[in-house]
Amino acid sequence: MAEFNELVGWMKAAFERYAEQFAHSAFVCEPNETPEQCRARILHYGAEFSRILRGSADYHVKPPKLLDDLFDLKKRACPPQNIVEFMLACTNWFGADLSKFEEAFEIPERLDSVSMNCRQMAEDIETLSLPLFYRSPYNFLREQFPNRRERCRVRRLIDSLPEALRCMEKLLEKCAPAPVSKPVLRSAVEAYSYGLLYFFHHDHHTLSDLLEAMRAIRSTVSPDTVYVRNIEPIRIRSGKYKGEEKDPLSADAILKRVTRLFEKDSGFMEGIMLDVSQYMGDAYAEHRSRGDTLMSLLLELEKDREQEATPPLATRQET
Repeated sequence: MAEFNELVGWMKAAFERYAEQFAHSAFVCEPNETPEQCRARILHYGAEFSRILRGSADYHVKPPKLLDDLFDLKKRACPPQNIVEFMLACTNWFGADLSKFEEAFEIPERLDSVSMNCRQMAEDIETLSLPLFYRSPYNFLREQFPNRRERCRVRRLIDSLPEALRCMEKLLEKCAPAPVSKPVLRSAVEAYSYGLLYFFHHDHHTLSDLLEAMRAIRSTVSPDTVYVRNIEPIRIRSGKYKGEEKDPLSADAILKRVTRLFEKDSGFMEGIMLDVSQYMGDAYAEHRSRGDTLMSLLLELEKDREQEATPPLATRQET
């Protein structure tokens, strides 16, 4: 019993730590949700997950193997904040499908639009010949900026505005997301979750049990969440399997998506396991001890690869 209580406390503490450190993350925040609201919601999820483990949640019966898997992950020193993160990230409002996230916020389109606006504004300002324009309402500048030094600074800013807009245009072009294949966008988060579990000798069955538990918690705690990628079971209405349920979080469905990704890009699994191995290595021991997750360190790993002139994982294309 003491060992069981320790396990429940281990996961409860992981939820609390994650809520404190990552309530601002796009992987876990709901649209229009403040970090404070997100933190409170994650803590509520953690309390409900404890109930599921204890068997006192009437809305979800834990699979018999779930406790054994968690005991084993704890024994193998799997950082529990990662378990919390992929449970949250794989069941979030965009279903861990990054293509849905981009579509929801129209990220590429908005970047293109702002970039084009910067270019057009720079051209329009140059056409206006602003240096001549702002000399005519000189009294206005004197009134707004009576200090001569400040007035000169404002003039320099106005003179440099077209150049600044062109620089912004180039910056936005650099910030534009690199082309990434659809399978990567759809399943990368799930594949990293799978890769981390695989590192600790677990597989898609463990991942499915954890995600189904989190789905049940979300349905209870956050029933009004609108999902742009369905995570609920769907009853098949026609065809050979009519009447059966198709569950996107079943072990078979997860394995199918991950396998499809690895078939599309044979180097992706190798890259994931390299990231996981680096994250679990001695070089990142301090990061793990302070609660940093694999996902939070991916950017740092990408920077390391760029310095070594190695193409980032996120830009790998279909072979």
